[in-house]
Amino acid sequence: MKIIALFQIDVAWPTDVSTSPCLPPLAYVIFVGLVAGLFVVMQILDMVNFIPHIGGFYLVYLTAWSLLLQTTTLVLLFISTLWGYTLLETREPQNAGADAAAAKANVPFFVRFTLALWYICQPISMIVMILYWTTVNRFWRPLPATHYDYWAHLFNWLVLLLSLFMSNLPWSVRNSSWAVIYSVVYFVWTILHHRLEIGNGRPCANYPDDKCPLYDIIDWNKPGPTFVVLAAAWVGLLTVLCIYTGFFRCRDAYVRLRWSRWRQANKAKCW
Repeated sequence: MKIIALFQIDVAWPTDVSTSPCLPPLAYVIFVGLVAGLFVVMQILDMVNFIPHIGGFYLVYLTAWSLLLQTTTLVLLFISTLWGYTLLETREPQNAGADAAAAKANVPFFVRFTLALWYICQPISMIVMILYWTTVNRFWRPLPATHYDYWAHLFNWLVLLLSLFMSNLPWSVRNSSWAVIYSVVYFVWTILHHRLEIGNGRPCANYPDDKCPLYDIIDWNKPGPTFVVLAAAWVGLLTVLCIYTGFFRCRDAYVRLRWSRWRQANKAKCW
């Protein structure tokens, strides 16, 4: 049961999903829709740019996995947000305690599934950004980068981070388990990719095409250095998850501060 609890998603439906600490409900729905639309457009452009050159090998890379997941998640989140908004507009006021308990007990599976994906997208977007600018295109000696590179390894993370602070979606440390699962899946994929001799769609200097590693730093032809790199990546993941816990706490502290000021202002008006 304790293991199952790690994957539990506690959210007050529809309030947490369809409201914002900064925007009215309808404005927040529009904001989420615009973000989802932006990701869909950029996903299409990214695929149009890369697939003609590398074909199906597009799908072997962590960046492609993450972009597809982010786009899918934001479309599902927009549907969930709009759905919740319609419920907020039509439901009748109920007893506060009973209503809160029911809100957490009656969360649709679609919404829980969407949030599980969202808990992956947020920290993984930062991980992808860090890995790109430190191992693939090192920021201290950068190679020329296209706007696709900047979108996939920087701007998408900034937009996702903005959406985090604009939302009321909850977070707890145990929600980190979803990002850990995603990382394990990709770790296993790197091994399968090597064993099946898939290649990466591009020629490489040191190996036949079908033995080319996914990334120069994840080369299972040299397992020793690769294990060191992956161990460092796991430490980085745990650090990023701690950072995201801090992000959520900062957002929640801001919400509590605004709520406190609102109560004080209304109390003063009553007197």
